[in-house]
Amino acid sequence: MTKLTLCFSLFQTLTAPAPFADETSCQCRAPHEKLTIAQARLGTPVDRPVRVYADGIFDLFHSGHARALMQAKTLFPNSYLLVGVCSDDLTHKFKGFTVMNETERYEALRHCRYVDEVIRDAPWTLTPEFLEKHKVRFSSYPPLKSRVDPPQ
Repeated sequence: MTKLTLCFSLFQTLTAPAPFADETSCQCRAPHEKLTIAQARLGTPVDRPVRVYADGIFDLFHSGHARALMQAKTLFPNSYLLVGVCSDDLTHKFKGFTVMNETERYEALRHCRYVDEVIRDAPWTLTPEFLEKHKVRFSSYPPLKSRVDPPQ
C-alpha cells in the first residue's frame, strides 16, 4: 500500500459515514481465529482487526453514548467497532417509545467517529448465529444475555 493510498483511505474513513452491515456483508471469508483478550490487546495484523460489538437503542444520541462507544473502540489496539441498533418495533415492545425514529438513530451512529459499521435491526438478545454472521470476537455486553428481560 503506497503512502498516497493510505492517506486517501484515512481521509475517506474520517469524512464518510460508517457503512451499514448489509452493505458490506462481512466480506472477509477467511476463517477467523479465536483470540483471548490478552492476545487481542497485544495487537493483530492491520488486515485482521479485532471485531468488537456494542448495541443499544441510542435515542437522543449524546456524549455518554459516544464515550461508551469510544471505550469499546479503544479496547484493543486494532479494533473494528460494529454497533447494533434495535428497531422501533423491538424497542417499543420491550422498552418503550423513543423520541427519534430508527432511521434517525441509525444515521446518528453512522456519523460517530468511533463507529466502523452500523447493524440495523439488531436483535434484542445476542445469539451464537448473530455473532458468527458478523464475525464478532468480543461483545461489550455479556454474550447470550438479554439487556433487559422482556415483559411477560
